[in-house]
Amino acid sequence: MNYVVKFRYYSPLDSQTGGCIGHTQDESSSLSNFALCDDGINMLSNKKWIICKFDIPPGLESFRVGIADRSTGPIGFYFDDIQIVNDENIYGTGSSCTGIELENVTPPGKEGFSDSVISELSTLLTAGRLDEKSKHIIRNLYDAKDTHNDGLVNAQQMILTSPQYHSTNIVKSTQEARPDFKFPEKNGKPYKAVVTLMFAGGCDSYNMLVPYSCKKGPVDMEKQYKDVRSTVALPRERLHPIDVSDQVCEKFGIHKELPTVQTMYNDKDLLFFANTGVLTKKVSKVNYNTVTKTQLFAQ
Repeated sequence: MNYVVKFRYYSPLDSQTGGCIGHTQDESSSLSNFALCDDGINMLSNKKWIICKFDIPPGLESFRVGIADRSTGPIGFYFDDIQIVNDENIYGTGSSCTGIELENVTPPGKEGFSDSVISELSTLLTAGRLDEKSKHIIRNLYDAKDTHNDGLVNAQQMILTSPQYHSTNIVKSTQEARPDFKFPEKNGKPYKAVVTLMFAGGCDSYNMLVPYSCKKGPVDMEKQYKDVRSTVALPRERLHPIDVSDQVCEKFGIHKELPTVQTMYNDKDLLFFANTGVLTKKVSKVNYNTVTKTQLFAQ
């Protein structure tokens, strides 16, 4: 069988860059039989893709096609779409880069594979709510990557930015841009707001607001705190004291790393809601621990 090797070649320069291609008939990793080289004459790219071919000698039971770099520096060149075909029409015409056409080959792979990947991700991450337009966009981004793993990462990142991922109901796209946000006009009336800060991590309530001086009640809450917390109890030197009224203690202490909280409290810009939790029904001190469905007095 008479084999012809066809390929695309590109050089970023209009002069020779040293790219070579050829074959060897043994298992040696070295390539000594060059069929075409970018020497400025036989395989001149001139900053554009060209299509070339060379013949494999007849009678070879096996051979290897290889490329080599004979340049003198990091110039760079590119081979692509290397095809080994049985083409009797051009076999025997010698090495050439003129009038050569590549075979129209369907890329390998399973048809519809990317569709199945995106569909499965839609099921896993959005319960199947991802609309067809979003699937099409994400599938194209998946296909544009060189490997399945890179495409999978890209597809997951894109789904995480979709409105379907951040909702629990069906999202209907209006295909319209959101209106620009505008602050309402000032009307001169006083305004108050409740600002909720959600901290990352837990906040141990007895590591933030601590009994400091509690002598007026039937139970010394400061002593009880130190007995219960033992080695993790905060001493007074690690607390900022604050005055309180109508409480079981005369003073409470705020963790020393929270001086701003102490300042805001003293300026009457901050209040504490202590011993609060999520109640599913009214409870008493006797039954709260058995009839509630949620854990009270937690962090």
